Amino acid sequence: QQLLDGMLSMLVTLQPDGTIIFANKPPLEITGTLLADVIGIKLWDSPWFSHNNKEQAQVKNDCLRASKAEKVARELEITTSAGLLWIDYSVHPVFDERGDIIYLVAEGTDASARKHAEQHLVRHQKMQALSQIVGGIAHDYNNMLGVIIGYSGLLKRRYSTVEGADKFIDEIIHAAYRGEQLTKKMLNFSRPENTDSSPVVINQTLDNIRDTLAKSLTAVIQLKCEFSDERWLAWIDNGDCEDAILNLAINAKYAMPEGGSLTLCTENTHLSKDKAVALNLAENDYIKLSVCDTGCGIEDSLLEKIFDPFYSTKGTEGNGLGLSQVYGFMERSGGAISVSSELGKGTQFDLYFPRYQSQDNEAPTSLLDGNIILNGTEKILVVDDEPALKELAREILQDAGYTVLTASDGLQALAALAAEQNIALVLSDVVMPNMDGFAMAREIQSRYPAIKIQLTSGFVFDHPADNINLELANNIINKPYSPDELLKRLRLLLDGACINSENAHG
Repeated sequence: QQLLDGMLSMLVTLQPDGTIIFANKPPLEITGTLLADVIGIKLWDSPWFSHNNKEQAQVKNDCLRASKAEKVARELEITTSAGLLWIDYSVHPVFDERGDIIYLVAEGTDASARKHAEQHLVRHQKMQALSQIVGGIAHDYNNMLGVIIGYSGLLKRRYSTVEGADKFIDEIIHAAYRGEQLTKKMLNFSRPENTDSSPVVINQTLDNIRDTLAKSLTAVIQLKCEFSDERWLAWIDNGDCEDAILNLAINAKYAMPEGGSLTLCTENTHLSKDKAVALNLAENDYIKLSVCDTGCGIEDSLLEKIFDPFYSTKGTEGNGLGLSQVYGFMERSGGAISVSSELGKGTQFDLYFPRYQSQDNEAPTSLLDGNIILNGTEKILVVDDEPALKELAREILQDAGYTVLTASDGLQALAALAAEQNIALVLSDVVMPNMDGFAMAREIQSRYPAIKIQLTSGFVFDHPADNINLELANNIINKPYSPDELLKRLRLLLDGACINSENAHG
């Protein structure tokens, strides 16, 4: 008895007809029942399966198969005092010396951690696939925006004295920058980490968008806020955080067509090892943001799917990207999101942000804020496989007085450097055929250490391991860029100033 009760596995012994005659401690403890509560009843009628008629029928069928000398093994869910639990389950017969079945044995081991990890992996793979598609679209879109913004900036520089021209050019630039914000959201969705992160007080973010949330929810839904007094910091992209909260609020609005309430609650908490593992997190301090509505709720069978890209509970009114964007944001922030719901009563989303304490990641002050002379006379090599962007960069630099050479990839660039004298700087795209920007940079640093290098990109890429290219990656210019931004960055680099890219562009 002590041996059986000390097992980690759940063990239940049955008569051949499925009647329970024994159970060890683990299955009793997780449901808060006594042995007397289950002895003499059929396994499928026990408290472990009472939550689900379909599961009851399946367990009954499993026992019938086992009573015919068959071994059954599969995954299933059982009801526990803490909710539903995934287990690896089996039922097999026990024979006497004549070969007759005298018992059935049902066994189970907790598979929840593995199941959560598998679900997380599948969702992560779906997000990665979608991210690659979105990143590719954003890259091409950024190239088009770069041409629009660049040439509009050149027009503004050349024809600012023409009456009425400024207004038209500014409208074009304004529309292009709105497009840039859209591509920024797309790129943030596709990149593995937040690029515009800073120390953020979640309470302050919620305060800043409270009016926007109230208007989005309309007057029939009451917005309530319950914030913790102690203001812990989170290292996140504040804009993405606002978008995530708005997405959750809009979802809640659809769940309350007749009205209700939405409550935003923050608290500082320490996740124990068990709770952290269940969320695929490490034991640590976290800021917990709960978004609770009093809507129609979500069926249990749908809860596992709601974070999947393009899956929507709103039918034709939803595109299925809102919650997947929230999920992606939480992953990039090093946190996690969980959901619980009850039909007819509402849904609660819990967002866990790791507490930020170190000041090592504080961003330095931008050096682009001062007055900088934009013109120059140096010789610059522009490397880009996109003809329109290559020509744009040439126009911008020539207009500012520079001598400009061009190349379409890293190999052509190295050939140009070997043939030309006095090239002061190489301005290059990162993603190119034949030889990319980082590989080219390594060769240039080795052969021509005096030449400055400035990389640009409109795409997500993995940072290189070597220190030289890591510095280049940290000071990259994101496409699309304006003429003034490009000229300022190059002038600072040529003059020997050191800047940080996260503060150098909008």
